[in-house]
Amino acid sequence: MSKNCIARLSKLIQFKTVSDWNEMENCGYLVEPGETKQLLNFLRSSYPNIFQSERVTVETINDFSVLITIKGENSQLAPILCIAHTDVVPANSNEWKCGNPFDGSIIDDILYGRGAIDDKGCVLGLLEAVEAILSKDSICKRTLYIALTHDEEVGGKKGAVFVSKHLEKVLNGKKLEFILDEGGILACDVLPGIKKSALIGISEKTYMDVAITANTEAGHASMPVSDTALSRVVQASLALRNYKFRAYFKNSIFGRLMNFTRPYLPFFLSMFISFSWYVWDWPIRFILSRGPPSIQAQIKTTHAQTIMHAGTKSNVIPSSASLTMNIRVHHNDTVDNVLSQIRSVISPFKCHLKVITSDNISPISSTSSMGYKLLSKTIEAHFPEFTALAYYCVGCTDSRHFAHLAKDIYRFLPFILHKNNISCIHGADEHVSVENVFKAVAFYEDFLNQACF
Repeated sequence: MSKNCIARLSKLIQFKTVSDWNEMENCGYLVEPGETKQLLNFLRSSYPNIFQSERVTVETINDFSVLITIKGENSQLAPILCIAHTDVVPANSNEWKCGNPFDGSIIDDILYGRGAIDDKGCVLGLLEAVEAILSKDSICKRTLYIALTHDEEVGGKKGAVFVSKHLEKVLNGKKLEFILDEGGILACDVLPGIKKSALIGISEKTYMDVAITANTEAGHASMPVSDTALSRVVQASLALRNYKFRAYFKNSIFGRLMNFTRPYLPFFLSMFISFSWYVWDWPIRFILSRGPPSIQAQIKTTHAQTIMHAGTKSNVIPSSASLTMNIRVHHNDTVDNVLSQIRSVISPFKCHLKVITSDNISPISSTSSMGYKLLSKTIEAHFPEFTALAYYCVGCTDSRHFAHLAKDIYRFLPFILHKNNISCIHGADEHVSVENVFKAVAFYEDFLNQACF
């Protein structure tokens, strides 16, 4: 495998393809659109077997996203779709200890930079793999689609949504066999009893933003009243902070995951989990619901208060106030049920609830399908020390915009992360080892060869 792929990933990181959120217009945007254009031009020149081949169709969607199509000879085989995004979250260079976030520095065989893993590492892995496969004149049996989207970090409304609509027309009623997107990782020391686990996301929490508002008459601050729009929203905020949604264990993805880990756990803990899974789960739900945020996110719907707006002048009592909350709905809940609970909490304070945006509940993908079995098999071949496990993604991916087009969606990145450095994704000093990049490319090449060629 050519070491040039490391130089190419370093170069990809140097393009400042940052996407951010405009609160005033309530939408995402590319901070420097020209950087994404330059990145796409770099990809075109770096992968001639993909971008300059008659065997491959490359379409630009909504200016900044790309759909790559390699037509399969066997039309009876349902196509597959791989997704990766070229945008990254903002980075503060003052917080980085290892180089600049957009330098793509290599220090002691570690590549540092924003997007090294999320998700330019995936972009590189997929394209390096396909470039290598096509260079061998391999015959494509199953149609392969690769979507490179440009605004995943801000919801995918201008990237994945547009690509999905275009692909729906192309498929003309047919279904994809499965989708592969980012999500789970090769995790070290994350799960009890299993030191190394390959987490394959089979579902993801449903994204929803809501606004809680209150309105009263405006007034002068020199003659204050106790019941104001702001005081109502603040009271609602405090009530919601203390409100906990129901925790789930039985018939949940996390419960299934914990049940799988039983053979690796101490005897009494294993028996307790077995009892919780097969008999009565209230004790374990009680314990887990008081655990760290990472556990609570797995077992129940969560809500985070993120934005508050009220007055504009210090001596005027505002006539309106609002609180924005981000909600991640658990797969055992429903959007309507969650909204009903929130309304019951805020109604005593004369506040109103408005849904800003809401996705459909993410379906749970099969663990007995061709796609899942192939993923597990390829993981075992390339990372034999890792145990493949079905996992619940608490974050959102672009794949949710394609859910109606596929039988199953799997979320997995072949990158190794330890418990103490998972926070580098979206945080300071995001990095990946040179060795891991080589292994990731080999993983994708083997996986796509078996799936499509």
